[in-house]
Amino acid sequence: MKLRRKITLDIVVTSCLVNPLVFGDLDGKVSLAQGIPKYTSREKRELPAWATQKHKTEHFIYYFSEQDKPNLKSLEAQEKHYEFFKKTFQIEVPQQISYIKSPIKGSGGFVRRGYINSQWWFHPHEAVHFYLTSRNKFLREGIAEAFGTTFYQGFRDFGKKTEINSEKLISAIENFAKNEGESRYLANNFVRWLYFKEGSAKLVSLFRKSTSDLKGTEKVFLDVYKRNLQTLAEQWINEQEWLSKQQPPEGFFIYKPWTEEKK
Repeated sequence: MKLRRKITLDIVVTSCLVNPLVFGDLDGKVSLAQGIPKYTSREKRELPAWATQKHKTEHFIYYFSEQDKPNLKSLEAQEKHYEFFKKTFQIEVPQQISYIKSPIKGSGGFVRRGYINSQWWFHPHEAVHFYLTSRNKFLREGIAEAFGTTFYQGFRDFGKKTEINSEKLISAIENFAKNEGESRYLANNFVRWLYFKEGSAKLVSLFRKSTSDLKGTEKVFLDVYKRNLQTLAEQWINEQEWLSKQQPPEGFFIYKPWTEEKK
């Protein structure tokens, strides 16, 4: 009888505003930018029963089933995206990230307590969630849409029927789920505008200070940008034509795993 070797994830638990970090085989402490605290404890978590295989790249450790085979083109794209995001936002991210490649078709992807789980070998939207997150869902999804979601063509505007106005923007920040399709469009557009207009450092600060409620997030906008949210919204509306002419930062690329991995 063939016995399955038990594989576990070594999860580093932190109290910071980036997602908890994961290290498959890495020992030692990790220094993060922006005053983020070092990890406080470690956990061992068993992988799904089907995850019996392991493959390492420079920055990722992939766990997958024996019926699966690493898609080298996607793994290369993942490393390229990792370097792009780290350089663009000037933040430190883990040197070894655990990535569970699910064999379940249609399961999509998610980030949970320090690892990425996806049906694809490279899921840029979820990778962005891992690298930089926020307590505010509008901001959290906005950056993942703008810098990770290849389905919507990254920096190209989508949802052309969506009307841009400050009331809709503030409503989406307060209640993202009320009209999620529209909220994603507005979040993508507004986060890109903040990036191009004010730079990555302020955007990172906004993400790490933001709260889940509108009142708290409005205070953070004022603290970071020295303008209230209403003033920022009005400027954003008036600069849509300017925003449409901005070019993506160096290194940005579009990759569709749901297309590439079927080849």
